[in-house]
Amino acid sequence: MNIVISGGIDNLIFASGSAGSQDIVSYRPIFIPIDLPNLVGWYSSDYGVYNTLTVLAQETQTVRLWQNKLGGSVNAESISNQPNLSGGAILFNTDFMSGSNASPLNAPLSYYVATKSIFSGLNSSASILCQNATSAGSPRFGFSVDQTGRLGVSSPTTTQTTGAIMNNGANVIACIFNDLNTVIVRRGNYTETLNSLGLTANTSNLFLIGARGTNPSDPISGSIYEILIYSGAHTSNEQNSVINYMAEKWGVTL
Repeated sequence: MNIVISGGIDNLIFASGSAGSQDIVSYRPIFIPIDLPNLVGWYSSDYGVYNTLTVLAQETQTVRLWQNKLGGSVNAESISNQPNLSGGAILFNTDFMSGSNASPLNAPLSYYVATKSIFSGLNSSASILCQNATSAGSPRFGFSVDQTGRLGVSSPTTTQTTGAIMNNGANVIACIFNDLNTVIVRRGNYTETLNSLGLTANTSNLFLIGARGTNPSDPISGSIYEILIYSGAHTSNEQNSVINYMAEKWGVTL
């Protein structure tokens, strides 16, 4: 039997054929993001990246639109200060993208981001991803990184990890908002819990990728491969499932 595979092997499943043979029908990985409930945002650099509103971006071109892989209208856009498609990722360099959710997102909330060499751009602490109370700033449930690689959360005051947990290579990072006071921050297998935060509830349907405000304010510098946003706080096992999925997909050593 000759087998020709086109379009990748992400959806192959083996089924028994005649006389004990096996034919490839389709394949499904052990875990994919929609296996967990309440996935509200899925942005992957290998899907729905547009140079204009209708033309897909090619390598090195600017990115005008980044579609939510779940469909619908909750897409990320950048009218000015556009990032680039570079090395198969969305490369931010004092750029940002923004979009509107169907309703404001609040804790409990789980963020996951696959990144490479991502640090603060112009300022001391730059938002990777956040909900926004206003277009000018005031982030709610902001997930940030500083110039030394420390991760932090903000709503709107930033509280950071005790040490640098990012590095110059590829990373899978997570931020789990259990409630308004407790947040779990992870890079791969490293975990740190931030307590007594007193975060402020979100009242806006605006979210931003790569900055905290549409100025842009506190921009990041580095590449983003994939973003997953879940409504709800994931358990350790659920976090591991998502982190391992991202690590395998993007070739990240945990």
